[in-house]
Amino acid sequence: HADPCAAPSLSSSGARKLMQDPPAVFWHERQHPKKRTKAMNFGSGAHEWLLEPETFKDRHFILSENHNSRTNAGKAERAEAEAEGLRVLTHMEWIDLQGMREAVLAHPYAMAAFENGLPEKSLIWQDRDTGVWCRSKPDYLPGRGRIYADYKTTLSVRTVDLQSTIKNYGYHQQASWYSDRFRALG
Repeated sequence: HADPCAAPSLSSSGARKLMQDPPAVFWHERQHPKKRTKAMNFGSGAHEWLLEPETFKDRHFILSENHNSRTNAGKAERAEAEAEGLRVLTHMEWIDLQGMREAVLAHPYAMAAFENGLPEKSLIWQDRDTGVWCRSKPDYLPGRGRIYADYKTTLSVRTVDLQSTIKNYGYHQQASWYSDRFRALG
């Protein structure tokens, strides 16, 4: 999700960062991205397996069911995949991703949000008030209708946990960022 603009542009994540931290922290993290975590790899895997399954294997490496990451061979296998720029997922994570995708595809309303449109397309605009270039990359732009899907992974689907996750990760702010931009771009 690199910045496609000639001048630095602002994403929803960047806007949320600026609301919490001084601009110097935002700029530093922009120049020095954080190392990807296991949770980030899993979330990216979930998105790509659902939205772009044809290119999933180009970006991910699935460890075998009997992989042992404590052995030298196991460590070397993981390191080689990572050196090739692949996101490494365990066999159990792969099983989970398959189940998650099957659940979405089997649900008529959820599946409707991911039909006849375009996955992972960047939207770019210039803010009228500030002149700042902005960008967003919604999970899926509908070909018809007005459902804009944003696929998220979570550790728990209990209502209280989901509410906490939405607040802690600023998903409500991200939703506003997207909906305002969809309206502005027509």
